[in-house]
Amino acid sequence: MSESMIFVSYPKCLEKEKAPAFADINPLFVGYERCEKGHAFGPAIRSYYLIHFVSEGTGTLFADGRTWTVNAGEMFVIYPDEATSYAADLRHPWTYCWVAFDGRYAKRFDSAENRVYKVSDLYFNRIKELTDNCKTANADFVIALLYNLIYELFREEKNNADHVETIKNYIESNYMKDITVEQIARVVYLDRRYIGRKFKEKTGTTIQNYLITVRLANAAKFLSAGYSVTQSANMCGYRDVFNFSKIFKKHFNAPPKNYKKNG
Repeated sequence: MSESMIFVSYPKCLEKEKAPAFADINPLFVGYERCEKGHAFGPAIRSYYLIHFVSEGTGTLFADGRTWTVNAGEMFVIYPDEATSYAADLRHPWTYCWVAFDGRYAKRFDSAENRVYKVSDLYFNRIKELTDNCKTANADFVIALLYNLIYELFREEKNNADHVETIKNYIESNYMKDITVEQIARVVYLDRRYIGRKFKEKTGTTIQNYLITVRLANAAKFLSAGYSVTQSANMCGYRDVFNFSKIFKKHFNAPPKNYKKNG
C-alpha cells in the first residue's frame, strides 16, 4: 500500500487571519493512496468535508445507513459530523486522492442530490502532482481546484434538469419519426446510460417508456378523430401495425380498433 498526505500552506501574511480570508473555501490537507485488496478505513467522524477522487479500481462507501459502490472516474463526498467507513474491493482495489476542506461554499454539498459523482481525471491528477512533488500544498492552487469542482458539479445538476426538458420536448415534437433512445441521447450530447439514469430520477420513468406514452396518447387522439388503425400507427412512429396494436392494447386495456369505435 502506497500513501502520502500533505497539509495546505497559506501565504505568511494570511497565517493569523486565514479563516476570514478563506471563509468561502478553506482547504486543510490533500493526500493519495493506492490501497491493498480489502483495505478498510473507519468508522470515523470528522469535523470537515472530505472528497475522494478514484482513479483506478473500485470500493464501497458506508454512510448514513446506506452503501455506495464507487468506481474509477468517480468521486465521493463525506460530510462533517457523520460516521463513515469505506473499503477497497477484494479483487480490484481502488486508488484515490483526497482533499479535506471546510468553508461556506463547502455547505453547497449539504443540499446536493448525490454523494457519488462522475468527474474528470483532472482532479485526481492535480492532487497527485502535489503529493508527488511538494512538501505542502499551495492554498491558492487547491482553492481554485475546489472552486472549479463545485462549479462543474452544481452547474451539471441544473443542466441535467434542462437536458430532461430538452428530451421531453424533442420526443413530443418527433414521436412520429422512427427515433431511438440512442438518437434522443445524442440531442443533448450525453451518454445514453448516463442521461437515461438522470431522466428516470427526474421523471420516474425511462426515456423509452416516455416515448411510448407520448406515441400512444397521440395515437388515441388520431383514432378518436377517425383515422384508421394503420394510419394512426404510422403517424405515431409505428411501422409494424401488429406490434402497435399489441402495445396499444397493453396500455389502454383495449385494442385500437375497439378504441376507435368507442371514441
